[in-house]
Amino acid sequence: MGNDIWELRPLDDRIFFFYLRDNAFILLHHFLKKIKKTSHRETEQAKRNQPDYLEKGI
Repeated sequence: MGNDIWELRPLDDRIFFFYLRDNAFILLHHFLKKIKKTSHRETEQAKRNQPDYLEKGI
């Protein structure tokens, strides 16, 4: 996906996440996949959420 964002694909669920530090993973966005191709809207949502966590330094 880029921006070091990864995707988990259990069954019909899709979970976008990234590695922060010290074995911490941040879940950015979750949705149920209903069509064959992942929607551009869903991937963009994950990319928009990532900077919030990086700025806060959680």
